[in-house]
Amino acid sequence: MSKKLIIECATILLTIICCVQPAIALSNANLNGEYTMCQYGTDPNSMTTISDLTCDGNGSVAYQEIASSWGPPYDSGTGTYSVSSDGSLILGSGTGIVSADGNIFTMVDYDASDNALFLWVGIKKSSGMSNAILNGEYTVCQYGTDPNSMTTISDLTCDGNGSVAYQEIASSWGPPYDSGTGTYSVSSDGSLILGSGTGIVSADGNIFTMVDYDVSDNALFLWVGIKKSSGMSNASLNGEYTMCQYGTDPNSMTTISDLTCDGNGSVAYQEIASSWGPPYDSGTGTYSVSSDGSLILGSGTGIVSADGNIFTMVDYDVSDNALFLWVGIKKSSGDDNGSDDSSEGDGSDDDSSACFISTGAFGSKVESHIKPLRDF
Repeated sequence: MSKKLIIECATILLTIICCVQPAIALSNANLNGEYTMCQYGTDPNSMTTISDLTCDGNGSVAYQEIASSWGPPYDSGTGTYSVSSDGSLILGSGTGIVSADGNIFTMVDYDASDNALFLWVGIKKSSGMSNAILNGEYTVCQYGTDPNSMTTISDLTCDGNGSVAYQEIASSWGPPYDSGTGTYSVSSDGSLILGSGTGIVSADGNIFTMVDYDVSDNALFLWVGIKKSSGMSNASLNGEYTMCQYGTDPNSMTTISDLTCDGNGSVAYQEIASSWGPPYDSGTGTYSVSSDGSLILGSGTGIVSADGNIFTMVDYDVSDNALFLWVGIKKSSGDDNGSDDSSEGDGSDDDSSACFISTGAFGSKVESHIKPLRDF
């Protein structure tokens, strides 16, 4: 093989690898398999549950409570769900968002007419998991009642062998902040027990959620934890997100909002539904992302995942009688309209989403080095 042909083939390969792939739209098929879902809410008093869900990829779901602060008998049944192309999710009475990979979702129930409001966080089950998957430093946001509403944000260090150390860094109770050590265990499917929490950890070990459902001490909690990373910046939070919120202000309330982050520290938001009903709030604000993923956005303090796709925050300033937990997931930019880009091969420098694999295969009038492949 000649040196010239090697160079030409390498150029073609790079053209294929470096092309911008067209976005893929999400559908019901992206929510498929077994999930563990943690729930916190009021109905009308505070309550928590943990349930197993099985989604069939076609819009049908079966669920089974495995524990609840109400105790047995545990609820079970079937229902339906729908996933829009951008990941927007409707499942039962919940409205929310599913991640692009289908592994994590969050929802709220914002219908206040029945005096029941909820926040759910679900993570897909996996296999071959162990304590080793939960390893490193995490930031954990907590919302609960003990017996009054409270929020905390803490740093956890897991050693991969079942031991954990924690340090509160802020709390609605104020200082002194709690610290200590404890244990955890991860089952093969990702099921997690950490301290008084029972939940699930993601297959990559980067995100977990748990609830405390033991009502005997008048304390019920929901936790969402995300692993710290490095090299993060404001640019890590960039694009459109859907954010679910649960809190007290001073009574229980839920909202679901769309956020647009510009990657430079500015954010615009629009509520799309709220337990308070319309008019829905909107506005602009700022955010900052530290190198380890620590996040400040408006009145929220929390953490963003290493890939920038998921974040969680709490508001721990009790001076205004308002405390909140937020979970946000990046929207998928999928477009299933099958539009064709007529600029292919015209020499345009348009920065569109068109993929040039076809150009690499059939040759381009302006890319003469591809002629040998075209001739072949």
